[in-house]
Amino acid sequence: MMQRKDIFVKGIAFWLLLALCLSTLSVNEVEAASKPKKPSFTVTKRAKTTATIKIKKKDKVTVYHVYVKKGKKGKYRLWTFSFKRTFKILKLKPGSEYYVKIRACRTRGISVKKSKFSAVKKIKKYKKPTPKPTATPTPEPSAQPSPNPSDTSVQEKYAQEVLDLANEERAKEGLAPLVLDQKLCEAAAIRANEIVEKFEHTRPDGSSCFTVLGQNGINFRTTGENIAAGQSTPAAVMDTWMHSEGHRANIMSQNFGKLGVGFVKAPQGYQYYWVQLFTD
Repeated sequence: MMQRKDIFVKGIAFWLLLALCLSTLSVNEVEAASKPKKPSFTVTKRAKTTATIKIKKKDKVTVYHVYVKKGKKGKYRLWTFSFKRTFKILKLKPGSEYYVKIRACRTRGISVKKSKFSAVKKIKKYKKPTPKPTATPTPEPSAQPSPNPSDTSVQEKYAQEVLDLANEERAKEGLAPLVLDQKLCEAAAIRANEIVEKFEHTRPDGSSCFTVLGQNGINFRTTGENIAAGQSTPAAVMDTWMHSEGHRANIMSQNFGKLGVGFVKAPQGYQYYWVQLFTD
């Protein structure tokens, strides 16, 4: 009789312990699923075709989604992304007014949490500033031709520059340098074209970004991907990545030894699109 009672008591203790564990897990899940705070911002400057936005810092944010509509009767559309709190909205028409709203996104792994939209702010029409009289007119600098990013030589140059900058950062931490891998670069180039259409770590067909590796005959045990848009130079995109916790972790990971860099300049969207693919 005493033996059955002991079993009964132990059974109750087991279920109480299990309930406590599930309760603790539930609390952790709530914390992990918390949304970022609703952002607030100001329009600090309107130029002829751009407007400068400054977001007030509230909490840690991975990226801001910026929605813009033209005029009161226009429809909002996703105009740009920004990894920084101060940035420019491009391709505005001088004679038009716009309305802007922003939401913050926080990522953890493949999970994405979005805040509520900010209050709407108006971007006024561009007004040409009255020129100040000068004793001697200043000559305009001559325009320097920029390289065409579609040229293979330019893409190779940009990939090498991104690699060199990444290895400079790794050297500061005593980490082994990454090696530029041609197959990885070809896969990264495919992903760069894909994120023009869909700026996410999933491909336009809905599959994982890493399926591009298998399609290109690349074997790996560990892998990672960084994406970015809007930065016109390797130095600018590396600065963006290094100031983002998740992207920096990939660049500085001891698990990676190979790097592929993809770059494309598109006629729409943010124009400049970048991808880093890492493998062991």
